[in-house]
Amino acid sequence: MKEKEIIKLRKLQEKAADRQAEVDAIRAKRASEHADRLAREKEKRDAEIKVISLKEIVLIIIIIGQKQQRIERSEKLPTFRKGAKIARASKTRQRRI
Repeated sequence: MKEKEIIKLRKLQEKAADRQAEVDAIRAKRASEHADRLAREKEKRDAEIKVISLKEIVLIIIIIGQKQQRIERSEKLPTFRKGAKIARASKTRQRRI
């Protein structure tokens, strides 16, 4: 009778060990999936930051180019005395009329 009880207890232990192994495998799978998800989210954030940085760089280049064009235009403009500017401005107004 004692042998049957020992065999029964061993089967219960094996069953419990198998169940624990299944639970551990499920936990490991979930942990792996969670780590993968976090890695994908980090990659996405890094890519978004890179895109934003590139857009900012392009915007800065455009602004610098616009400022450079203004500087070049202002350097090309002849310098007039106040009276000459007023006379020229009035001629321009007369042409428009």
